[in-house]
Amino acid sequence: MKLVGASRSFIQGPFVVSGLITSVISAIMVFLIFWLLAYFGSPYVNSFVPEINFYAFFVQNWFRLFTFEFLAGIVLILISTFLATSKYLKETT
Repeated sequence: MKLVGASRSFIQGPFVVSGLITSVISAIMVFLIFWLLAYFGSPYVNSFVPEINFYAFFVQNWFRLFTFEFLAGIVLILISTFLATSKYLKETT
């Protein structure tokens, strides 16, 4: 693409967009898996440590947990996409 005159952003754009879509889908999937683990694992945690209600903590802080997962995924995807594409888009002098 670069040989025919495409700009860096035109080449990197589709990789960034696909990375963001992947990040959104993976954040939702990981959140649902954690929700199920908290729901089904909470009685086992409560039997060892009765003072901690793992599922109640998860329900109270679900928005913060999901936001952190989502933003961490986006940051990692953007950094890795930038590094991977810039390796192949280096300017030759």
